[in-house]
Amino acid sequence: MAHPAEAVRYADAHESLVVRRLRTEEVTSAMAVRILEMLVSSYTEQLEDSAHMESPLPAGTVREHFDPFDPHKVADQQQRMKISMAREGQYWLATTDTDARDGVQSLGFLKVTPSKATVWQKLGLDDPHLYGASLVVDPHARKLYRANHVGAALAHTAVSHAGFDPEKVAALHAFKGSSVNEWFSRLGFREQDGTQESFVVGTHRIEQVLMSTERGEETVTLAGIRTALETRHPILASPTSGPIRLDSLPLL
Repeated sequence: MAHPAEAVRYADAHESLVVRRLRTEEVTSAMAVRILEMLVSSYTEQLEDSAHMESPLPAGTVREHFDPFDPHKVADQQQRMKISMAREGQYWLATTDTDARDGVQSLGFLKVTPSKATVWQKLGLDDPHLYGASLVVDPHARKLYRANHVGAALAHTAVSHAGFDPEKVAALHAFKGSSVNEWFSRLGFREQDGTQESFVVGTHRIEQVLMSTERGEETVTLAGIRTALETRHPILASPTSGPIRLDSLPLL
């Protein structure tokens, strides 16, 4: 794998958004709280609303499970983030220019990890595929940015600037029956047969399905996902968009 970028700015004449990679030393309790807050906002809308989920969870289930006011849940989230990053996982935060330095006021986040499915990948003789562990956008971000730009910018950063070979493929687990899956389908992901898992939220279990861009002769590479994103969201391919250094951004 190539070295991932430090930060990426997406900008056009109308708006500017920064996606920046989280460093291990930045995984504080305050950061863990913000991650939990975004999970609550996003998953409440996605999993408890019948407009987005075929079989929604009871109201309040998500907040109880990811409670950002519970110090034990905060400590657990902080620890899991550190363990994931020690195992090559990457966390990326979507922020405004002025909030990018600390990232606590994030609009969304992405977690990606290397997927080493083959023997050659396990031995380090071939570059890994990309596994999208989480792509979460705070619903309040839609008040600041045009529809889907935050999620699209996070996805674009993963396939373009996280160090993965553009000729590799991507996979992720999605909630079965979620309206979000239509967006993934437009990028080239397809549900894989016989690959269901369960996502536990409190006492409830939600079926998850594996979605992948590896489809034989119709396989879509990371480069293909990038093209699909840029076609739908021109800001991602704007001449004023691209990798930047974090210290080039304004201080609060």
